[in-house]
Amino acid sequence: ELARVEGFIARAVAQRDDGKSRALLSAAQLILDRGRTGEGSGKLVIFTESLVTQEYLRELLSRRLRDEEITLFRGENESPRARLALERWLEEEGSKLPARARPSRDVAMRLALVHEFRTRSRVFIATEAGAKGLNLQFCETIVNYDLPWNPQRIEQRIGRCHRYGQERAVTVINFLAKDNEAARLTFEILSRKLDLFGTVLDASDVVLHKPGELAPEVLAGTLGTEVESSLGRIWQRARTLAEVEAELRHLRDVVGERRRRFEEEKDRTAQLIESAFDEEVRRAFVARRDELPAALAGLDADIEQVVAAHLEAAGIPFERTVGEDGVLLRIEASPALPEAVREGLTVAVGASVEHESLHLSHPLVVAAVDAARTGEAPAGSVAVAIALPDDAPAELSERRGRRGRLALLRVRYDGLEPVERLLPLALFAGDESPISAEASEALLACDLRDVPGAGTAVPNDLFEDVIEEALFTERARVTASEAARFDRGLEQVERYLDDRLHLARGERAALERRADEARARRDGALALSARAEADAALVAASEEIETLEVEIDRLERRDDDTYRRCRDRLLERRYAPATVTRIFDTELVLE
Repeated sequence: ELARVEGFIARAVAQRDDGKSRALLSAAQLILDRGRTGEGSGKLVIFTESLVTQEYLRELLSRRLRDEEITLFRGENESPRARLALERWLEEEGSKLPARARPSRDVAMRLALVHEFRTRSRVFIATEAGAKGLNLQFCETIVNYDLPWNPQRIEQRIGRCHRYGQERAVTVINFLAKDNEAARLTFEILSRKLDLFGTVLDASDVVLHKPGELAPEVLAGTLGTEVESSLGRIWQRARTLAEVEAELRHLRDVVGERRRRFEEEKDRTAQLIESAFDEEVRRAFVARRDELPAALAGLDADIEQVVAAHLEAAGIPFERTVGEDGVLLRIEASPALPEAVREGLTVAVGASVEHESLHLSHPLVVAAVDAARTGEAPAGSVAVAIALPDDAPAELSERRGRRGRLALLRVRYDGLEPVERLLPLALFAGDESPISAEASEALLACDLRDVPGAGTAVPNDLFEDVIEEALFTERARVTASEAARFDRGLEQVERYLDDRLHLARGERAALERRADEARARRDGALALSARAEADAALVAASEEIETLEVEIDRLERRDDDTYRRCRDRLLERRYAPATVTRIFDTELVLE
């Protein structure tokens, strides 16, 4: 028996220097050497399934690297090295963030370990906890020391490096025992049937498999759960290695057939979409192509009108010319121009080969729009004539020839969900109430032209009352839609407090059981030391129970800072006042 135990020990020690570990050291050395010559980043990510293996790999790689060149990432990162990484990150990166953007400690720890790998270490050994949410695109080599059975988890691992911002081709290294038929069949299902690794080579660079057309994430998402559960059942149910291999061969054939049917269905669906919708899509593009030039021409005309009015109002000399290059505005130097164009300029309205075109971000257009928004004119000094079309709403047609007042308001509510609306209002002389919102919107869609102001047809006091009433109605509409969101938010706040109460009561019940056990041990103790130990445990539990009683009483009375703060914030946002901006307010004449 002693000889057998010693034999087990000898085999276990021998396993610490097996072919797999030697292959890992060889691959790691190759990657590190490539980094020194500038052929790669010189960094690699190693994924494993267990904490024991992770620690073993750290010890293994310590033969070639210093300890500070190896970063460990796991579910709970509370080692001294991890805390040191967090301190460095807070000093180098966290201090740059505003207070409101600073992450929680768990998130900061994840960022800190990634930062350490990017700036200091060369090897990142992660358990499955590192397969999600990490951005490691500065590294291009992944080693799967242990392969999970779920293809989606493998795809997630690869996605840590193969993501936006990666500048090199990503290499994935997997370890496979050549003399293990079951492992070979499992790897064949993952690589050849699901294309998880692109082109697959053996140790001598012989091409074993080239990927098909489908992206691996599509197949992994479609067949991943089924493959994982099937592999689990095989290993649980089979009694011999021969049974395992037979079941794996059958699974390989099933996955291949499922992939074939999936590709056929995909191709059939693509053909259906192309045949059914191709003509309709073409018609839509033709319609957009025909409508676009007119729409752009209308936008260019509006921009020119706004800029020209601004130049005239500011007394800036300019000349409008029409030539082979379209409409040009030649603007003389003026201190009233924006600083970037104060020396004067020539701009085109619409597309131009030789001159810069006016656009919404052009300094001149931005200045003209800002001046139009902030400028204030006395009521009645500005008026527009609106030409009604033949199919105008009856509400407008019957007011043809009458004067009135038109305003456009931008109303914003920063409540539980930000809401912003444009509110047009039109009131005609002699009317006591404005026309409908639909008719007001129809006015904005008509052709408008400037006409000389001719006094105020609608008194200011009356029009301000109309605006106030419209804002009240709009507020009521928004308030009704906010009510459901407010109720949901309030329910979440109450649930938060109820959850805390539930946890506190559960903890109290556990402490009471501890106290009862300590009391029973004290009463049944024969030795003085045992009785004193049980009595101390009873006192400690009783003190904790008293503290919890106070906490529970406080929570039952809703006396909690976080609860009050969240509730007050909900109420504040629920009844937040509207921000009203009057975009324009002008007299109007219906023609």
